[in-house]
Amino acid sequence: MARAIATEVLEGRGTKRGGVYLDVTHLPAERIETRLPVMLEQFLAFGVDIRKEPMEVAPTAHHIMGGLRITPECRTTVPGLFACGEVAGGVHGANRLGGNALADTQVFGKRAGEFAGKSPERSGRVDEAWIEAELGMLDDFFEGAISPAAVRKDLKLTMWNHAGIFRNSPDLATALTSVKRLADRRLFAASTVNIPECCTVRNMCTTASLIIRCALLRPENRGAHVRNDKETTTWEPAKSPFGHTYVSLAREGIEQREVAA
Repeated sequence: MARAIATEVLEGRGTKRGGVYLDVTHLPAERIETRLPVMLEQFLAFGVDIRKEPMEVAPTAHHIMGGLRITPECRTTVPGLFACGEVAGGVHGANRLGGNALADTQVFGKRAGEFAGKSPERSGRVDEAWIEAELGMLDDFFEGAISPAAVRKDLKLTMWNHAGIFRNSPDLATALTSVKRLADRRLFAASTVNIPECCTVRNMCTTASLIIRCALLRPENRGAHVRNDKETTTWEPAKSPFGHTYVSLAREGIEQREVAA
């Protein structure tokens, strides 16, 4: 559905705001009130009665399907670090089914907590140099020059326009350049209250860069990763163009199990 909507918009048949119209007016009003009460209430708040007129809709990014590699016990490759939910990859394959994110949190959230509690692995004493480096970064925020909200807005727009539903090499390269530029901006914290937002935006830039780099390394279509400059679904190992990077490529089999009905 998201690809279909994006195609309509890209080919010039979308609305002025970059969406399409969804029309449910052929359904009885009672059915809409019963089956779509939240949607009805949301649109009524903006003066649109979906019982009588079409609603404007568009895709949105609402789930991360990649992340840290974990074991069934939610262990990562970092000793003592456990992960679950959207920060972990592989649980949903290449495309998550609707509703499975909640099940993911219930299953792996429980497992991560249990196995972390039982784990004998501990990180030990943190290197003082790391602590000093982080404290120095926090101090730098007070001497910054740009609002984190402004950088966040530009970052979201960059990722949506150049690394969104449809991807290709030129757009991804543009996105990577833009993200690097945004990551170099000196974020400003007016007070300690603003420090968490500055840290979040800094981390968003790092995550965005990783998403783009991985997308460039996957030249084929795979699940929700769609390259409109490629037509193949065959995995093609690609040499990293980034020099020294933490992104690596590996091919592994998939464990298959028989599950009784």
